[in-house]
Amino acid sequence: MVYRRWTCRIRLAELTGRDVVAMFAALSEAPARHGRPLTPVSLHRIRATLKAAPNAAIREGLLRDNPARHVELPTPRRPAA
Repeated sequence: MVYRRWTCRIRLAELTGRDVVAMFAALSEAPARHGRPLTPVSLHRIRATLKAAPNAAIREGLLRDNPARHVELPTPRRPAA
């Protein structure tokens, strides 16, 4: 199966919430391992990683807001105890 990966170069200062939403929409549709889509847990881990750079820029005074903070993702299921 061939699919197109979401690739785009955006400067951190130009990153918008729409860009982040578009990225997560593309990730949700693209097959991951074994042709299955990414799980909600994986999407949350990706968002956590993505939030790190803008948070550092906010601490340095380079940005005022983190666009990745406002993205709504599906709620992951908790594993059974």
